[in-house]
Amino acid sequence: MVEMNAFRSMLSSSVQKSGQTQPLRPGQMLMGNILELYPNQKAAIQLGGKQVVAQLETALTARKQYLFQVSSVGDVIRLRKITDAPQQSEQGLDRLLQQLGVSTNRQTKAFFQQMLTQGVPFTRESGQQIASLLATFGNDSSSQQLLLSMINRRLPLTDQVFQSLQQYQTSSITEQMSSLQNMIQSSSDSTGDMRQSLQRQLQFFTNQQSTNQISQPLQTMIQQQGQAIFSLLQRMGGLPSDMTLNHFQQQINQSLSATSHNVNQANLSLSAIQSRLQSALQTQVSLQPSDHQVLQRVTQQLSQISDNPSQSIVTNVKSMMESQGLYAKIQPALTSSESLSLQSWRQSGQPSIQQTQSVEHLLNRVQTQQLPQGDQQLARELLLHLSRMRVTESLPVKDEFVHLMKQFVQTSGIQDEAQMMQQNKDQNFSIKQMLMLLNQQGQEGAVSERATRLLQSLTGMQLHMANQDVNLSQVALQIPAERFGLAKDIQLQLEGKPKETGGSEIDPDFCRILFHLDLERMGETMMAVSIQKRMIRLTVYNDQKETKALLSSFEPLLRNKLELLGYQLSSVHWKEMTGSEHTFTTSQPSPMNQYTQERIDFRV
Repeated sequence: MVEMNAFRSMLSSSVQKSGQTQPLRPGQMLMGNILELYPNQKAAIQLGGKQVVAQLETALTARKQYLFQVSSVGDVIRLRKITDAPQQSEQGLDRLLQQLGVSTNRQTKAFFQQMLTQGVPFTRESGQQIASLLATFGNDSSSQQLLLSMINRRLPLTDQVFQSLQQYQTSSITEQMSSLQNMIQSSSDSTGDMRQSLQRQLQFFTNQQSTNQISQPLQTMIQQQGQAIFSLLQRMGGLPSDMTLNHFQQQINQSLSATSHNVNQANLSLSAIQSRLQSALQTQVSLQPSDHQVLQRVTQQLSQISDNPSQSIVTNVKSMMESQGLYAKIQPALTSSESLSLQSWRQSGQPSIQQTQSVEHLLNRVQTQQLPQGDQQLARELLLHLSRMRVTESLPVKDEFVHLMKQFVQTSGIQDEAQMMQQNKDQNFSIKQMLMLLNQQGQEGAVSERATRLLQSLTGMQLHMANQDVNLSQVALQIPAERFGLAKDIQLQLEGKPKETGGSEIDPDFCRILFHLDLERMGETMMAVSIQKRMIRLTVYNDQKETKALLSSFEPLLRNKLELLGYQLSSVHWKEMTGSEHTFTTSQPSPMNQYTQERIDFRV
């Protein structure tokens, strides 16, 4: 069984490498190797993972290692020699630690020796923080590796950050959600809007209902959010125009009661509601507030074409859409014929008025179909409840997985800070925010402890995605998978260069994706997907030998489905996983990292 720490370290190796090539800052100390001396006390020096030409304050010897401190940065980096390579002698390392004002015990010396050897920069202040964290948490190699990752990621070196990352790396989100949900349900104070809302959200991701209880979560949802659901379905056209809220609640309760016995007896068509929700969610695209503003300006300008058929308006509109990246962003909401029409208009030097008007109507439709994020969350939760009840054919697994992943990302709280920066007024309370409120209310010890653990895990997930490298975007998710009958969470990591349009959105033409699943019949399974210029290489790691034949049988179908999405499958491979446990250490490459280096040709 592969440890979760090892899996999560697969992409961490890239972060550590990028951390070693981050711009230097005054006050930092790190090891350097003098490669070549130049006149005027300048030298070519190997500092960590890069080579620089620096101005030295004292004459030094070529081909020797020294500990340097950065005096200043700019056109020329100025370095001050602290001492000869301290990691090469115990006395030198002791003197360095004494200068930093930290303990010289064996554990601290070993860790600082490791940092010096790897060329990891640190300051006097961060050195003291590192020593404090080592004294509190650094009793094992996994904790030390986590601390090294924090340093390379330039995360705050605090107890809270360490505990959040540690909780995320060692705990199951599903187990924590299920445990907290059960505690809230059985506690003496399980009432209150916030507690009920939190309980419903936790239950959504974890609860496996028996057949006779399967409509209970939806009944609870209708009871708590009946008005919002009624308004949403009315705007979608999913309800008769003359239906009132009271009538809707009566009809939906009767339908749910009938569904638990026989779906055909339902008065209100739950299958029609499910179909309407599915259609509405398929038209949703990822647009930032600035995208909406540009799209609105675009449609306003295009609406003037019939009265003023000016080619300059069309040229300006095309330029706005190109610079904002709107062509790619709205693609998921278009049919194949609409996509071809938009592409033809985009490439035409002088499109006709009819073509332009057609594009205007298309863009107007996309814009008006977009739901506020709160409505998207509500629609997705309602859809997944109906799918679980099987009021009609249940959603395909791929669709249910995508909806579940989006729902988790939007409601868990891992995007709270990003939503605040966008000043999204439509944002509902996330699970993370409700956990913080729960702790502020001074709950009983067991509930508060469980809430704190889950809060730390969600915060750790956010921190795990924090990255200072503007040339690299990363996403790491631990998705509750009990809805799919899986005993353990789905681990998902994505890494790639950002889109040329800016922001942190990963370019789907150049990226890699790693999945870790624990399947009931196939057991532990890892999938590595490497994408280069829309060419896909897939490698599946699994100890079941029949997996190879299974992959071969599904390869034609996979190839066909990818071609429909504009991708080409270049290869599919199966490899056995190692049978022994793996731990990731900094002194020896992780077997999981060896997999990564072997199978993925990734360039930033």
